[in-house]
Amino acid sequence: MQRPNNDSPLPGQLTAAVDSSDKAKALEKLRKRFDEKLACLNEPGAGERLEQALRSPANLNGKVIAGETY
Repeated sequence: MQRPNNDSPLPGQLTAAVDSSDKAKALEKLRKRFDEKLACLNEPGAGERLEQALRSPANLNGKVIAGETY
């Protein structure tokens, strides 16, 4: 009978490693998507356009404007 290798992960440790890897991949994908959406803030004049938008009164006509579909 062979003795188990002490360097081998236990089943729970292996599951945790896979979960950690999946979480890291998901986080990297989310980070990339977020960076792509915010890239426009690095464009010339972005700060001025943002300040102008924040200074202007919002005319919502009773609607909520939020989310990815806006």
